[in-house]
Amino acid sequence: MRNVIPQDSTPYFLKADCGPKFFIASQSCSPLTLARNTNNAFALSIIAGIGSQESFPSFPQARTENESGPFPHGKQIKLASHSLFRVIEGKVRFTVGATTEETVTAGESVMVPAGTGFNYVITSAYARLYVFSGKGGGLEEVFVRLGREGVKGEVVGENQDAAVSEEKVAGVLQALGGEVV
Repeated sequence: MRNVIPQDSTPYFLKADCGPKFFIASQSCSPLTLARNTNNAFALSIIAGIGSQESFPSFPQARTENESGPFPHGKQIKLASHSLFRVIEGKVRFTVGATTEETVTAGESVMVPAGTGFNYVITSAYARLYVFSGKGGGLEEVFVRLGREGVKGEVVGENQDAAVSEEKVAGVLQALGGEVV
């Protein structure tokens, strides 16, 4: 199969701007491989997003920091899988647990163990990051289940995508073995 992520663990190739892309608020998630493709061993995705209009007025998508991505206003999520985030470009402020907050820039990583609450906010005009998820439902599954599937060539910020309600996020997280905290 070429340019499509299959439903199982058969080999595939993805050329540039091929494969699925899912949009929530001012972020997109482009899975490179999903857990179903690796017999639930891991998943790998690229998340892209834009900063808030408060900080970057020419970007109309996220009016405030808390309207970006799959995180309910002022809340964290816990996932059933370990997650490693690696910033490719831009700046992203991560909050992990109740007390750890750090701004992560290009080339830096954040490891979030399974069952640990976290959220992140894109603090630059634009950012991209890899997300590696271990066994269990990772952040990519939240985007897949809640996001709007994009079309070939679509980029983040091009369309006005709504934030997702806390109830919907909580429902998906519960199905994946996680929760909103």
